[in-house]
Formats: sequence, C-alpha cells, structure tokens
Amino acid sequence: MEYVISIIIPVYNAASCILKAFKSLEAQTIGFENLKIIAVDDCSIDNSYEIIQKYAELYNNVVVMQTKENTKSASAPRNLALSKVDTKYIMFLDSDDYYEPDACKQLYEAIEKNDVDIVTGYYREISSDDFSIINERAPSCQLSDKRKEYHFPQDYGIMHEVRQIFWCKIYKT
Repeated sequence: MEYVISIIIPVYNAASCILKAFKSLEAQTIGFENLKIIAVDDCSIDNSYEIIQKYAELYNNVVVMQTKENTKSASAPRNLALSKVDTKYIMFLDSDDYYEPDACKQLYEAIEKNDVDIVTGYYREISSDDFSIINERAPSCQLSDKRKEYHFPQDYGIMHEVRQIFWCKIYKT
C-alpha cells in the first residue's frame, strides 16, 4: 500500500493520552488507511509502549520504534522516525495532542494544490479538562510580511519568523 502522509509521533509516558491521539488519526477524513503512523517510544516507564504496540498489531500502517535509552527530548524520537518515512509528505503529532477530523485532508489538499514545500494550519489550546478553549485558532506563525507564499532562499529572513512548532504543518519530504 502506498501511503499519502507519514505521521510521526514521539511518545514518552503518554499512556493517559495516546489513545486520544490515535483515535483522532483513525477519524481522519483523508482515511486512516492512507496514513503511515510512525510512533517512537522514548523508553517510557508507563505502559505507553505496550499501547502503541497493540496498534501496530491491529494495523499494518502503524510502525512502532523505541529509542535505546531515554533521550529526554522529542527531537531524537522524531529524527529516528524520519528513517522510516517513505511518503511524499510528513506531519507531526505529539502524543498528548490530537487532530481535528479534517486536519490531514485540508493540509494535504493545500500542499498538493499549491505545489509548495510546507503548509501551515492553526491549532487550539484546550484546557486540561478538555472543556474550554484557552486560545482559539492561535496563529502558527507571526510573520511581519503577510504574503501567503514565500520562496527559499530569497525569503529566508521572513520564513525564519515561522514559529518553531511541528504539529499544525505538513511538509514535503
């Protein structure tokens, strides 16, 4: 099966929230079967690894990896997962976050239509009780130049202003 997007999930002690992240992927309107999920456990001391391993047993499109030792950062698990990416596009999802049902489809359609290297969406900050929105449609970037398209390398100075978050973007591999 050829997948459309690889979703990279760094996991550390996420047993209380990883199911919600996976459920949000199963609910994607682009189709769960079109996503390659790469979850990398960073030597959790709860049962996070067992939970994501069960998903790998249930679904062929879920790949589970584990770091050799705890790296104390989401960067190392993300970088390890990159070795398993064989799709045209990549997205990142933290284990304590989730996507709205149309997230992957909307970002995928935008990057395909515009033939660009990155498309950014928005995100919401939700309270820990999941009942109140702390920040609605928080912009993922605060650019001084409000164009919708930027070109590398000539626009690097402005592109540098894009906030350093991963989870509301789609990237061309």
